Amino acid sequence: MGRDRFDHLVDEISRALDDPVSRYALWLRVHERGLDPENLTRDEAVALCGGFLKRFLREGGQRMSPFARRRLRRSVASFEPTAPTPERRLPAL
Repeated sequence: MGRDRFDHLVDEISRALDDPVSRYALWLRVHERGLDPENLTRDEAVALCGGFLKRFLREGGQRMSPFARRRLRRSVASFEPTAPTPERRLPAL
């Protein structure tokens, strides 16, 4: 479930930026912070949406508006990894 949270975080950041964010770079930075992307809790994922995210994006030459960060934080906080997503409901073709 923690990995699902990380994947959701990456997807939502990319959607907010309208530009893909480097999953690998974010993975490494989360590890450097002392967290395990495979086992992220809701609180850890939400905390990553603050200053950590601003610094990470700035290092990559990207920027997210405060409004987009608040929307991202809400999306990450409300994400329930046990709820079926469209990707899980529909078999891969």
